[in-house]
Amino acid sequence: MARRTARSGPRSGASSTPPRKRGGGGDVPSLAVAVLALGLSLGAAACKQDPPLETVASVDLNRFQGQWYEIASLPRATQTNCTGTRASYAVTSPTSLTLLHQCNVGSLAGPVRQVIANAVVQDTSAPAKLQVDFGGFYGDYWIIDLGGQYEYAVVGHPSRDYLWILSRTPKLDQATLERITKRAQDNGFDTSKLKYTVQPDTAADPSTGPDASGVTPPTYGCRSGVGARSGAPRTLAVLLAAVGAAAFVRRLRRRRDVA
Repeated sequence: MARRTARSGPRSGASSTPPRKRGGGGDVPSLAVAVLALGLSLGAAACKQDPPLETVASVDLNRFQGQWYEIASLPRATQTNCTGTRASYAVTSPTSLTLLHQCNVGSLAGPVRQVIANAVVQDTSAPAKLQVDFGGFYGDYWIIDLGGQYEYAVVGHPSRDYLWILSRTPKLDQATLERITKRAQDNGFDTSKLKYTVQPDTAADPSTGPDASGVTPPTYGCRSGVGARSGAPRTLAVLLAAVGAAAFVRRLRRRRDVA
């Protein structure tokens, strides 16, 4: 039986484009880019279910600078075992401050733990919406309540997961504290979870704060699920999922090409 002669050239009408290498994935890189772009858009949109958080109309950074004592805050892992928590601000430009955050670990006589960061006003038309820069990672740090004489301040996050009640003195009178807490509650913060900070003048009789028992705070889209604490972890989680999806698609393409 005669053997067929192999053709040396391309068949008539066939493309002369070299065949795609097996396992190369072809358009997988572009697909990965598309998936990553989708992940970024989802991360940016993830907090859109949160209602707007009002801030104070204006802030004089020169009056805001100086030392503040933490009266209460929503619990954070970075402040575990903190007592005597205080923050000092120093103006470094018309739109920025340096923040020195300190606390004593375990007790008022415990070792000092401190963090230094920069707080920046990104939009001069909204000076109360500070952004805190921790080594290139920015977080919202919004002043949502402020005493007329800058004797107290309340800082919150639009997700309602972070809240700090600050005072120029280690203790606030109960009536003022109750009014502040009521306004924070009306703004959607779960004030029943506030942790009242032990300060030097309050160590013997720490404030328990107003009675918030039985209060059920509203639930917003950014408060549930993994990574709900801030936009950065949420976006990172979405990006990791997007990268995983792109890798999965790449493996499927390779299996198809081998088959």
